[in-house]
Amino acid sequence: MALLALQAPEAFRFGAEQVRVTRIAAMLMSLALSEVSRGREESRGALLEERAAIARELHDSLAQSLAFLKIQVAQLQVSLRQTPGADGAVQTAAQLRQGVSSAYRQVKELIAAFRVRMGTRGLGQALEEAVEEFSLKGGLAIELDDRLADCRLTVNEEFHLLQVIREALSNIVRHANAHTVTVALSHVQDGLVTAVIDDDGRGFAPDPDQLAHYGLVIMGERAASLGGALGVDARAGGGTRVMLTFTPESAAPERAARGF
Repeated sequence: MALLALQAPEAFRFGAEQVRVTRIAAMLMSLALSEVSRGREESRGALLEERAAIARELHDSLAQSLAFLKIQVAQLQVSLRQTPGADGAVQTAAQLRQGVSSAYRQVKELIAAFRVRMGTRGLGQALEEAVEEFSLKGGLAIELDDRLADCRLTVNEEFHLLQVIREALSNIVRHANAHTVTVALSHVQDGLVTAVIDDDGRGFAPDPDQLAHYGLVIMGERAASLGGALGVDARAGGGTRVMLTFTPESAAPERAARGF
């Protein structure tokens, strides 16, 4: 839907010729807007198909290989426990099994992330579905305050933003022992986009050895690809705050020109 508003001096009267030209101009504008919209949908569809293909490759190769390794390491543990004097090897095998299990879980999460699809209502619908999914999965009360309806984001910006929020919610479900969560998205007119995820869980103590475990490295890389920043901090009243900020290409054309 669009509205073309014309302004003229009070004494001016539109004649038949002016009306005809105005209608032609409105038709051309409508066609241009339609092409822009169609182009966005085609880009979104192409990106979804590419991500689905990556998910299939991960599932058919890496995930199955890791699942096979889990079985083999489990059998190795059984054999070592029955071997006298193999206590050191038993401990090493246990660490190996833990590492393989962690890698398998992360690959499964990547596959799930790549298979996330945008509905007909775009980012807003995907956010609502993510909130419902993690509410059920973690027994959480999650409040969504989405104020990005009027913010123009590219397909890549939508997906990186969505995945950061999904990863934050996944961490809360697995590690925070929280009860309530707030997801708030806002933007200044043609300016900075902010996404804040607050929880009332046990808080967050930064540990360099745990960054990869919590997926913070990947979240930080997503923020960097948006030309933005990611902050993860303990809240004064308890719990954790994850904050993503970035300026969309629609408000920073120079960033798009640089390829960020």
